[in-house]
Amino acid sequence: MRFLVVLLALVLSLAACSGTEETLAPPDAGPAFSIQQPPSGSLSDAQLDAIAADIRRLEARPLAAGAAEGRASLFQWISGSPDVSVSLNGDIIGPLLRSNSRFQADLLNQFILSSAAHVIENPGADAVETNVAGLKGALTAYTVILSQQGRRARDSFMESVRERSEAGTLRAYVEAQLGGR
Repeated sequence: MRFLVVLLALVLSLAACSGTEETLAPPDAGPAFSIQQPPSGSLSDAQLDAIAADIRRLEARPLAAGAAEGRASLFQWISGSPDVSVSLNGDIIGPLLRSNSRFQADLLNQFILSSAAHVIENPGADAVETNVAGLKGALTAYTVILSQQGRRARDSFMESVRERSEAGTLRAYVEAQLGGR
């Protein structure tokens, strides 16, 4: 009887494993990021363009060595920059703030940085465009994280952002959260 219980447990565990194996992307093995905090004060257009390019690289390689430090440096710069201003709306990012994902801080920071990159690349952009760009940047990073970390990195809010983006309703979602601005 004991043998049957052990055999049954083995068969069930093998059955549970078959067909559920994820194919994960390899971890980011590219060169480490070395993003320094930009200087304070007003910056030239070329300097701002370089910052936006760094932010886009962080979207594409969110788990690379040095990425977290790069995001922190750029966030610190944005919080005191006279050149770039990003307004956060709790209705848009609230679900991400409440997320239990271990990547929650990375995704929230990427939202802020991607919003800032959009402002740099599109001076005069309105709040809807900027927030949509922030969500899309966070979604780009989330997609990479998911490909490298698998299902354990899933986040319900980011999944809803993906669904809205694929359905073409992300802008309408942002407009509704901003009160129809």
